[in-house]
Amino acid sequence: HYIWFNNLELMKTIITLTIILITLNGFSQNIPSYIPTNGLVGWYPFNGNTNDESGNGNDGVNNGGILDSDKDGNPSSSYYFDGNSGIDIPNSELPNDFTITFWFKTDFDTTTSQGLYYPVELFSDSVPDFPGIGVTDNLFMCDSIPIDSSVVFVFDGESGCTNHMETEYFTQGDFHFVSLTRQDTIYKLGLDGVTIIDDSTLNSFHINKIQIGRRMINWGFRGVID
Repeated sequence: HYIWFNNLELMKTIITLTIILITLNGFSQNIPSYIPTNGLVGWYPFNGNTNDESGNGNDGVNNGGILDSDKDGNPSSSYYFDGNSGIDIPNSELPNDFTITFWFKTDFDTTTSQGLYYPVELFSDSVPDFPGIGVTDNLFMCDSIPIDSSVVFVFDGESGCTNHMETEYFTQGDFHFVSLTRQDTIYKLGLDGVTIIDDSTLNSFHINKIQIGRRMINWGFRGVID
């Protein structure tokens, strides 16, 4: 289980199976071998807290997230979010090239449709709306077009939803792995190891800060992030 962030301007390669942030400081000696340290900004294993275990000190601030079991059943190794709670990463400004990865499991309210949910918000002051990595329930309408299954998407803060929605769906209530890489002007979004978006038309906005589990205004995530 892990969330981590990385700086691809340092790496010049696309990294998968990770969430990532950036710095040139030293790294913790406890980072698993499957997480690359070149350009690593933050790694959040959620082992009972929201600390950054990369050694860079980019600790998260928990605002109501509840410790939960991870995808392997380990207790206190993930966080549950109720749509209003979240984890703020204060020092998480990212450059143009980066990778973010995480596991998620939804807990949607089946009695009412919120439509959109954001496991990760990529807050930016350079676009009019609030970008991020999102998921939908199976009742969401995209520009009056029904989305009949739950999908994962990336929103750039400007484009209409038909520009960033894909038909690849996920199973609600199960753990799924997401990776987002932006290199130059190309976005690549992966779901369970399969690239579902490979797009150079989306806006390459500046990322000021990352929030996990909630969004600045609405559409916070309901479920577990590991």
